[in-house]
Amino acid sequence: MTISALCTKNVATVRRGTTVQDAAALMRARHVGDVVVVGNADGRVPVGIVTDRDIAIEVVGQRLAPAQVAVESVMGAPLLTLREEDGVLEALTRMAGR
Repeated sequence: MTISALCTKNVATVRRGTTVQDAAALMRARHVGDVVVVGNADGRVPVGIVTDRDIAIEVVGQRLAPAQVAVESVMGAPLLTLREEDGVLEALTRMAGR
């Protein structure tokens, strides 16, 4: 089985420089717990990920203003990326860091 059978294809994305407040609003609107940060003009190259936990711990927990914090300052990076045709076992092995 390939990971394409398991992955979400219509992910929520934001560009670098987007505020955490705007990212959180998108998460709420899309009913998701994370957004992928994209770094190029066509919005297809993922450079990081921001989760609801990142927002809670790194922004709210430090009493920062979400409207003044850019997603790139709290995003997780670098990302592990896979191709849709990669197998599930290969994906698990790569995520485990082997």
